[in-house]
Amino acid sequence: MPETVWKQDGRHRFRRYFIAPAVINDIVKCMEIAAFGLLADETRADPVQIVRAALITKDTFDLSSIYSQVEKLAAVPILVLLTV
Repeated sequence: MPETVWKQDGRHRFRRYFIAPAVINDIVKCMEIAAFGLLADETRADPVQIVRAALITKDTFDLSSIYSQVEKLAAVPILVLLTV
């Protein structure tokens, strides 16, 4: 029987390798890599704790919608924003 990548409980055995980069990319996109390093230096927290805190904060305050609104503003020319 060929080896399967699916475990008995139906989960893909490489799922953490697929999920981790997506989570890290999302966090770096939102708070920039410099902020991640600053948090690590000032709190002495390990990267896993920082990622968990960032995900909880993002979900609690619905930061995804705020970031998308900010990105939409970036498409508007600055002169239009100054005249409003």
